[in-house]
Amino acid sequence: MAGHFNHLVCYVGLLSAVLGNLPTWTIGDLRTEKIIEVIQGEKITIFFAFPDIYARIYRDGLPKRAFDSVRIWVSTADACHQAHVEAFCRTGAYLRLGRIPLIPSVFVEAFGASEVGSAALRRSRRRSRRRAGSGCPRRRWW
Repeated sequence: MAGHFNHLVCYVGLLSAVLGNLPTWTIGDLRTEKIIEVIQGEKITIFFAFPDIYARIYRDGLPKRAFDSVRIWVSTADACHQAHVEAFCRTGAYLRLGRIPLIPSVFVEAFGASEVGSAALRRSRRRSRRRAGSGCPRRRWW
């Protein structure tokens, strides 16, 4: 969880993670290199941050293999740019077979009503090469 800890959604997310017995890391130092170090070092699978953090990491350059462990990217409070969402979905994987990504990582945007404990609107997206269907990329195994 990398965020502005003065926003209520951080406390709701943190409390939910603790109650769900999920290992949780809070990142107070929001420099890109520190965030990458925590994700890579701890093999984070779900990453939560505000859109400005995603924009900064994108601007500073997405590392090639540092985000391999991430299955789900979560953003709240505002919309992320489509280019950022697609770039993050190309890193990590929701499901792998060994080192081969079968399902790309998922990006979830949750908007509004954090003050009452859940998002009023939610949009989940994954990178897809097809316009219809399940969204799983077609792969050739030969």
